[in-house]
Amino acid sequence: MTHATRIGLAVVAVAALPLGCEPSELYRNTRQFTEDTLAPRSEWQARGRGFDAPPHAIDSNTQTVARTRRGYGDASLTLDLGDVCLFNMVILDHGSAGEMGFAGRVAVLTSIDGKTFTRCAAAPGTRRITLIPVVTPTLARYVRIQAVSPGGRPWSIAEVHLQ
Repeated sequence: MTHATRIGLAVVAVAALPLGCEPSELYRNTRQFTEDTLAPRSEWQARGRGFDAPPHAIDSNTQTVARTRRGYGDASLTLDLGDVCLFNMVILDHGSAGEMGFAGRVAVLTSIDGKTFTRCAAAPGTRRITLIPVVTPTLARYVRIQAVSPGGRPWSIAEVHLQ
């Protein structure tokens, strides 16, 4: 890409920004966005394919974990949030005991009805905590976290957080 092309793209990007939006206003709206758009965790339910004890992934206790067996292939954990929620980040805490229990690559799929799922993000798994950014804020009642590529050890999820 030439220098002139980069400058042209920068001008287009700046021109596309809404006028009159102060950064402090944008941050204030982001805070409200995360606090007001997620159902309380007490309403969430978890089920899984290939996981032992899926509810441990949402019990607010990092000492308990939902865990797969070795060779888990395309294991998945599905959360029912109890209501349609808006989020843009999925955080998987593997717990201190299972910090090496991460999938090689993880996909996030979402659904409104629990039947038709659409893939909205994917990221490599990482030690202790896996962050999966969702580029476009997503509305969903059901969130499925699926191993695309298994890791070397059983997959452990102590807690799932959405933001």
